[in-house]
This record gives sequence, C-alpha cells and structure tokens, in this order.
Amino acid sequence: MKKLLFVIMLFLLSSYASNSAVSRVFVALSNETLSTVPIQGNLTWSTYLGSSKLAFAKGYTYVVKIEFSSGSLGTFKSSSTQATISGLVKSGTTYQFNLAISPTATRLATFNIGLESLNPLLTANLIPCEIVEIGKFYSLILRDTSNTTRSLATKSPGMSTIVFKNLTGKKSMKFSGSSLTNVKFSSSGNSYISSGITVNPASLTDINSTNFSIEFSATSINSTSGAIKDVLLSRVFDVAADKAYPWVSYKYALMIPPSGQTPPPVTNTGGSGPLTSSTVNFEILPGKWQVLDQYSVGYNIFLDGRYMVD
Repeated sequence: MKKLLFVIMLFLLSSYASNSAVSRVFVALSNETLSTVPIQGNLTWSTYLGSSKLAFAKGYTYVVKIEFSSGSLGTFKSSSTQATISGLVKSGTTYQFNLAISPTATRLATFNIGLESLNPLLTANLIPCEIVEIGKFYSLILRDTSNTTRSLATKSPGMSTIVFKNLTGKKSMKFSGSSLTNVKFSSSGNSYISSGITVNPASLTDINSTNFSIEFSATSINSTSGAIKDVLLSRVFDVAADKAYPWVSYKYALMIPPSGQTPPPVTNTGGSGPLTSSTVNFEILPGKWQVLDQYSVGYNIFLDGRYMVD
C-alpha cells in the first residue's frame, strides 16, 4: 500500500512538473543585464518558438531566465556536455541560470534544455537549441573609387569616423578574420537598413572562412543623415540562425589583435589619392599582407568606429 501511494505521489508530482508551461524567456550575455522584455515579445512562447530552435554561439556564456505559467518542480538540465548549466536559482515559478557553450562545440550541434521532474525519465517543457558561430575580425579595408569617402583616422590603425556620400560611386567594406564562412545579413533574405545605408543579402560577396565584403551602390545610401557604429555588423550572423537573435550577433564579435610583425618592403607606393593608406603594405590577416591602392584604406581596429551617412 505504501509503495502504491508513493507511485501515485510520484506520478502526480511528475505530471505537475510536465504541465508547467513555459510563459516567458529572457536571454542575455553573461556580462549584460537581462532585458525586461522577453525574447518573444508579445507572442506566446509556443507561437514564437514554433518549429525553430534557440541559437547560442559557441564560446559564449549566457544568462537565461525562464518563467512558467504555473508551478514547477525539479531542476533545469541540458542534454549536451557542450552546453552546461550552472548557478541555478529558483524563485516561485521562475528559473534563472547560466548557460555556457563550449568554445570547441560543434557548429550546428543541437541540444535541449528542460525542467527535469522528480522522475528522471520525464522532462517537461523541452526547449530545442542549436549551437551557431560568431566569427572574429582582424582588419577592414574600405575602398571607394569615387574618392568621396573620408576618414578622420587615416594615420592610425584604429578608425573614428568614416563618411559615406549619397549618389556617388560604389563603395566596399572588406572584413577579414576567422570563422566567417557562414555569415549572412538579416533573416529570410530581407534587406537591412541602418541610418541611411541599405544592405541587401546579395551585396555580400567573397564569403569564405577568412573574409567577406559588403558592396554599397550609390542607391543604397539614402540622403537622410545618420550614424551607425558596430550595429552594422550586429545584423551579421550565422546563416543557420533563422531569426535575428540579438544575443548571438556580430555585435559581440571579437577583434584579433595585430600580429606586431614588421611589414615587408614594397615597391608599389599605392598612389596619392585621398584614401591612400598610412600603411601601404597592409596586414589583412596575421602575417598576410596586401598592397593597397590609392582608393583604399585599411584598419586593424574598427569595431568601435563610426560610419556617417550624408
């Protein structure tokens, strides 16, 4: 009889846990404060998630807060050793914990996080997750054959301001670094507009593991004045992420420090146009050099730069 009562109690407790529906989910990087707005906005959790997965980038640690619409029991678990949960705190129907993704995790590996009930065979409210990738940047080469782009930092490896002019020639920004093979702009093939610059998915060219380029046409720069910083790159993310998850974006990309190597001698002086680089033989990747022409300028530090639009 006691055994039967125990089984019934265990079943009820397990059912209680599995019937605790997810209500709201919050995600932030470990060094940031959680937003007061859930990641699904005003949508119900089931509508937001649908058949998709939550995407987390390898090598990063996140703070995750999950609210349930009713009581919940047990503890949160991850189904993968590449995604570990720690620092779990429960307050009423809310769970908050750290989620660390291994830097050696396999890109596109999937895992679940969920509330483990008292019966370890039953896990409630499984949330499917996917591991994506954020590349690292080393250099930026800005090329403008119309000679209208100006920089206020041509004499240093860093960049403070670059100005784009409306109705002028094409411009390109070539980013070099590592793990850049799978980048894309925006989601679902839509264009992205930021402070007067329109970036179309088709404007990304030369995409490979070490670089990609963004081509700007005269019509992609609007006449409305504005300024953008690294928000331009915050829309670049792993092609596998089917939503513009702000917590896996290139907004949090890292700069690879310059190698410090002495540039090899060159005979080409690069010309004397307004965009001649201060370092004519420019290091685009550690130990890899490129001679810049009169229409190009290169930067080794640029994530804190500002791009003006006139």
